[in-house]
Amino acid sequence: MWENIKKGWENYRIFVVLYFVQGLIGSFLAVTLLFYLQRVISSGVIGKAQAGLYISMLGWPWLAKPVFAAMVDNWVLKRFGVKRSEEALFDWVLIATSLMLGGLLLLAFGQTATTLMYSAVAVNLGRAIQDVATDALSIHLVPRKERGPMQASVATTTYLGEWCGGAGSLMILARLDWFWLVMAVVAVAAMLGLFWPRFMLLRQLSAVTVSDAYEDSDAEQEGAAWKALLKSFWGVLPILAILLALTAHLCESTTSPVIFPWLSGELQYGKAYLGVVFTAVTLTKIPGVWLGAGLLRKLGDLKGMVMALLGKACAYFLIGALAFLWVNQAVVFALIMLTGIFDGACLVALRSYFMGLTAKRAAATQFSVYMAAMNASAIWASFVGGMIAEEVSISTVFMLAAGMQLSSLLVLGGLRLMQRKG
Repeated sequence: MWENIKKGWENYRIFVVLYFVQGLIGSFLAVTLLFYLQRVISSGVIGKAQAGLYISMLGWPWLAKPVFAAMVDNWVLKRFGVKRSEEALFDWVLIATSLMLGGLLLLAFGQTATTLMYSAVAVNLGRAIQDVATDALSIHLVPRKERGPMQASVATTTYLGEWCGGAGSLMILARLDWFWLVMAVVAVAAMLGLFWPRFMLLRQLSAVTVSDAYEDSDAEQEGAAWKALLKSFWGVLPILAILLALTAHLCESTTSPVIFPWLSGELQYGKAYLGVVFTAVTLTKIPGVWLGAGLLRKLGDLKGMVMALLGKACAYFLIGALAFLWVNQAVVFALIMLTGIFDGACLVALRSYFMGLTAKRAAATQFSVYMAAMNASAIWASFVGGMIAEEVSISTVFMLAAGMQLSSLLVLGGLRLMQRKG
């Protein structure tokens, strides 16, 4: 597996670097904002409600991702067509990265409410647009067999970027003035996110032949790129794909309302140990994403995703079924780590599968809609999980969540059937 990953590195290393930059800048901004809010709240400058408004601003641009995606696809199709879209998409990546860097530079001029507000909007707007364009670019350039390792590499380096921008920057701050820390982050992000990717993309485009079922003239003859975008969502296949995305996070989201009451209330774990548990869960997602990549490479997209979903359902079911062993802290810790591993595996499997379902003529829009549906899955399942938890025991919630997750396999079967007919 590792030899194949090394061989395919040429096809996706640019995306690994771009997502590292995105994680670095986003985490650095979040840490800056949280420290500022902690200081001004304690001094009585603003209240908690206003602080909540500032924090919510981090997520505002992400809600508009499907809109950004449609704008990107529409502009690319009208001006360049499918076959020349890679260079146009990368131009959007550079624009988004520049927007992130501009927002970050505002932090060098002081941590005030105004600069933080503009910085938060600019950085997260840039991150959202970069995410849209980078996903679309990867669908064009990464071969099918390399999508699993690419997603695993991207997830790993995103976690690394978030650590560098968060905990790493805090350690450096003890030895470096704030202004120079911001400038150092900007310099690293500019080198990795602007200059190096431009050089690598030019080399990559010269070595990659892009093929697609649609011709450039398709959009030109119809004279309506928006019509081409809408056409990509027409039919049973994309509808089933959205339904699959809506059932993607049933296990973790349905149980999210009971995790903290379970650990801190029923099991009476202290805050320090809770911190250890939640940190370990995050870390186990790294081997999890590589497990997902291995399953995809060994079994193929469909069977690999089935195994990842079954593993996740089993992991959550075991937590509920082994409730009589909750008195053993080591058993609880091991079961929670198991869920983290399969959460990571499913994330890679799902994202890779959706890449395969996405039409290149609407790469940004279609993939963005699938990802938005996955986020919606977390929202509605958390609400349902909270209602279930009011009526049944915590152990039953875990077992029900595992059963609900199996509904994804039914949707997956329908997708497979439609693909065979197509």
